[in-house]
Amino acid sequence: MAAARAAVQAATPSRRAAARAPQMIRPQKVRTTGLLATLLALLALAPSANARVPEVTTISPADHQRLRQSASIGMLLHAHDRAAWVSRRTLAAQADGSPTAETGGRHVVEMTAGQRLRVTFYRGVDAGARAYFVTDVEKDAVVRAQWLPTPAPLTTGQAALARARETAIGAAFAKGYRPCTASPFNSVAIASSSGSIAVYLMTVPTTPTHYPVGGHYRIVVGPDGAILSSRTFGAACLNIAVPTMPDDMKAGGARSDATRPVALFATDGQEAVPTEIHVFASYALRLPLYVATGDRRLWRVGGLRIELRHDGR
Repeated sequence: MAAARAAVQAATPSRRAAARAPQMIRPQKVRTTGLLATLLALLALAPSANARVPEVTTISPADHQRLRQSASIGMLLHAHDRAAWVSRRTLAAQADGSPTAETGGRHVVEMTAGQRLRVTFYRGVDAGARAYFVTDVEKDAVVRAQWLPTPAPLTTGQAALARARETAIGAAFAKGYRPCTASPFNSVAIASSSGSIAVYLMTVPTTPTHYPVGGHYRIVVGPDGAILSSRTFGAACLNIAVPTMPDDMKAGGARSDATRPVALFATDGQEAVPTEIHVFASYALRLPLYVATGDRRLWRVGGLRIELRHDGR
């Protein structure tokens, strides 16, 4: 298997590729079950919920399904990640200057009946876990924040997410999964209607000039705590170099076409189509990501929109 590699390119599609009429994947023609069905029901939670579903040129029905799953889960990963980030900022801001406020601990993210993401911060483990701060997040903004007057036990759903996360982290280290930076894994746990929970363990970027394309994992934990499946994303700890603006441009100077990033490029020899990690990266980087897959196809990933730009098979 060829090792994955990544590099920066100002990637511009060819006229021939751009001229192809993409075929829309229509949601009503895609049958979904289990985790995917739950994820698709959560699409309204993300800031980009009105974005179009993936568009691609002629591909197989199986690849259509995989692409839709990648786009949906990748967007949801980003929504969970952003909800946790803005909530932690709110927690820190409200705790500023208060000698008794707690700001540490772990968190779980779940959907509310009002189609918002609820982030619950807690301390302790297992039956001793206690929630102390709760936020509701909608469209990338905290719309409600509450300090609990008395730390409260986690709900059944929250406790299941917390247990699955700890189980997945333990299983990951037993399998030799490690982050590619010095920071601990960024974890996102997503429950399915069947009771299983997919835990994503992702390497955290530690510098604005590089984004890790390796060091990401998914572990699915069953309702009984058993590991149902696990997989890696990316063959090695490789980074995409992220271009930075000169200081004069950061201060508001004009930016020429020669210095404006158009897109980033990554090669992934393990995959036949882009994965949810590629979609998550395109959101995090705020740039399209061109992905060359192992079957000699080139894809453009821009959030929910995925396009096949070249088929070299």
